[in-house]
Amino acid sequence: MFKKLISLILILAIVSACSCLLSACDSQPTSYTLTLVTSSADNNSEVKYPYTINWDNNVFLTHPAVFSQTIARTTMILSASAYDSELVMQNLEALNFSQKAKFNYQSDYKDELVGVAMASKIIDDTPVVLVVLRGTYEQEWYSNFDIGAEIKSTLTHNGFYNASQFVLDKINMYTQNYSIDKENARFVVTGHSRGGAVANLVAKSLIDRYSSDKVYAYTFATPNTTTSPDATAQKYSSIFNFINPQDFICHIPLNKWGFTKYGTTIAFDTGSADSNKKETIGTVSAYYQKYTNSPLKSFDGTKSIIGFIESAYKLAPTVDDYYNKKHEISGLSLSLYDYMMTVSYLINNENVLANGLIMLGSDSSVFEPITTFLLSGMNTDATMSELDFDNSLIAYAHMPQTYLAWLDTYIQNM
Repeated sequence: MFKKLISLILILAIVSACSCLLSACDSQPTSYTLTLVTSSADNNSEVKYPYTINWDNNVFLTHPAVFSQTIARTTMILSASAYDSELVMQNLEALNFSQKAKFNYQSDYKDELVGVAMASKIIDDTPVVLVVLRGTYEQEWYSNFDIGAEIKSTLTHNGFYNASQFVLDKINMYTQNYSIDKENARFVVTGHSRGGAVANLVAKSLIDRYSSDKVYAYTFATPNTTTSPDATAQKYSSIFNFINPQDFICHIPLNKWGFTKYGTTIAFDTGSADSNKKETIGTVSAYYQKYTNSPLKSFDGTKSIIGFIESAYKLAPTVDDYYNKKHEISGLSLSLYDYMMTVSYLINNENVLANGLIMLGSDSSVFEPITTFLLSGMNTDATMSELDFDNSLIAYAHMPQTYLAWLDTYIQNM
C-alpha cells in the first residue's frame, strides 16, 4: 500500500512538472520583425530597418500601470509606421494581429480627424485590440493649433478632442463588426505627435469606460491635451507619455495656461553636458545612425525651448489672449493663433508668397523670437518658396526615429 502511494505521488509530480513545462513553453517570448522606414541622409531614398520585437504574452498578466519594455518598443515602431497606411498594416500583420482595419487615410481623409489603424487577436482567451493613431498629416496642423476658446469649461484641447471622439466611434464600430467583447478586452493605444495627443484622450476615455486595468497606452512626442485637475490621478497611471524636453511640440499648449497630459509623463534625460550626458547622447546617436544611416544633427534646444515658451507666454498670457490679443506684423494685426495659422498655411504650401512675406516680416515684430526658433537650421531665404520643416533642427528633436533612439537608450539605462 505504501509503495502504491509513493508511485501515485511520483506520477502526480511528473504530470505537474510536464504541465509546468508546457505552460512555460506557451509563455516563451516570440520574435517578430517589424519594419522602420526613414529617409536616407540625402532624402532621396528610403532606409528600411528590420526591428526585432521579443514579444511575451505575459505582458498582459501585469497591470498596465507597470511599464513594459516590450509594449513600449512595439508601440513606438507602430506609431512611427502609422504615417504610411500600408506599412502600419504590414507591421500589424507581422505581429500576428488580424482583422485589420484603417480609417481616415487617403481614400476618406478629413483634416479635422486623425488616421486610425486597428487590429486584434486572442491572447490567453482575452481579446486584445491594438489602436494606432497617425501623427500630423497635411492640413491637420490647423486642428493642432485649435486649442478651443472655451477651454475653461471644456478642459480639453478642441482639435484633439474632436479627433478622439472619431476614434472612439471607430473602436465601437470595429468591436461590433468583429464581435469583440469590449467588457473583457484589453486595449493597447498608441500614437506619435498629434497621434499621441489623440491617443492620450482616447486612453483616458477607455479607462473611464472599462477601468484602468484594461488599457495599455504609450504615447510619444505628445502635445498637452487637457487642463483637467484629474489628469495625473492614479486611475490614469497606465498612460505613459514619452517626451523629449528639447521637442517644442511636447510643451504646447503651454503649461503656463494650465495644460498638461493625462497619465504619467516620462522625459528623456537631456540635462547638463556632464560625462554621463555625453555618454547618453553618444548612445542615442549610435541608435539613430543604426536606424537611419544618417547622423543625428546636434541640437541643444533647452535654452531655445525656454525662450520659445517665454516669448509665446508674453504674447498670450491666457488662452483667450491666444485667440484675441492682437499684435502688429507686416501691416497686419495678428493674434498668436493667427500667426500659427500662417505657419500652418506655409507647411501646407497655401498662398506661400503672401504667408512667406508675413513670416519674413515678423523679424521686425514681437513674433521675431518665435520665428527664429521655428526656422532653426532652415534656409530662411527659401521661406517664400517653401517651408521644409522636415529638415529643420527642431524637427530632428520631434522625429519618430529620434524618439526610438531615445527610448532604446532609456530602456538600456533602466
